[in-house]
Amino acid sequence: MFKKLMVILLLITCFFLLFQWDVKQGYKKYTKAHPYTETTAYTGKLTMFPEGSKLYTSLLTDMKQAESYIYLQFFIFRDDPISMKFIELLKEKAKHGVDVKFSVEKTFHHH
Repeated sequence: MFKKLMVILLLITCFFLLFQWDVKQGYKKYTKAHPYTETTAYTGKLTMFPEGSKLYTSLLTDMKQAESYIYLQFFIFRDDPISMKFIELLKEKAKHGVDVKFSVEKTFHHH
């Protein structure tokens, strides 16, 4: 019984160490692909958006009011109607001299 318990503890320890190693390797891979891991921090207010539609409405409003720059980063971006509103507004703001930077990790297209 004691040997079985020791084997189980050893396996759990090995899995834990493997998971730790995997996370560290993932972090290294991510930072090589995305070297800018720190961004400038600004003071301001924090707003929670429990619904996506409220977030998009707020973002579009802020983008419309932007006069100097718009820096957006999304992990996932689709070619749906709301996303196309973002793209059209970014194009319009860039035409009017606003510095626009838009970063996306993954895009998905409708079929």
